[in-house]
Amino acid sequence: MSKKIFMSRKTVQGETTEEKNRRNILSTDAALLGALLYNAFHGSVDDEGESPEDANGEAIRTLTGYYGKVNEEASFVYEDSRRFVSCCLVCEWPKLEIPLLAFSATIPEFRQQGLASALIMASMNVLLKQGYPAVALFVSMDNLPAINLYKKIGFQVDNFKLSE
Repeated sequence: MSKKIFMSRKTVQGETTEEKNRRNILSTDAALLGALLYNAFHGSVDDEGESPEDANGEAIRTLTGYYGKVNEEASFVYEDSRRFVSCCLVCEWPKLEIPLLAFSATIPEFRQQGLASALIMASMNVLLKQGYPAVALFVSMDNLPAINLYKKIGFQVDNFKLSE
């Protein structure tokens, strides 16, 4: 397992547009989310050898509160041809006083199109309206494209220590 770094940023109103293929995540989306997580992470620095079934189990755990209650209003997916191609899932993780961006994932053929940053900005807009001052995430320190994306949209490395 790759070491994780903790990043956070203040919630601010950002530029977003309404897009027909973007919608909120639903508690019934586990199978579509599992397929997205598998396809997004398979073969990447975040691939820990999970099978499609493992990814589906992770989606079920996430949507049923393993990382805290999913903030469905602030969690979004992009769909294409009845599959998810990108997601931003926000949870209210009990170990933090601010929301946790539990997953930001995009399948390879849809990367570099601004989907992840658009979903994160849409999430932050909702979190700001909900009164949250900031949002946090963990990212693999080897995932330089993700770290660069997060820094580009204002996240900074923080010193939060995750207890074992």
